[in-house]
Amino acid sequence: MLKYYVALFVVVGAVFLFIFLQDPCNEQFRSDFSDKYPDYTILDFGGEGDTGKVFCHVFYQRPENQQIFEDIWVYENSDFGWRFSGIKETRKRDEISRDF
Repeated sequence: MLKYYVALFVVVGAVFLFIFLQDPCNEQFRSDFSDKYPDYTILDFGGEGDTGKVFCHVFYQRPENQQIFEDIWVYENSDFGWRFSGIKETRKRDEISRDF
């Protein structure tokens, strides 16, 4: 019976890993952000959306001050995978909001 629980755990873990790796707000966003703003510090990020369009929320600080900013980066799914579409919004924040 234990081997069935282990197998179930492995399968569920593999599904979550696959979903995590397919999320453009994971590795692709961090790479794009650091390419565009190499000196900025990412404080927090997360995403929302569906299979066609994803909105990646990022909270960051610029090197010249302690002000916190939030950007919403848009990624669209195409035949060739996820591609960066643009920055929907940028705004100053007083503190990091965790309600994505």
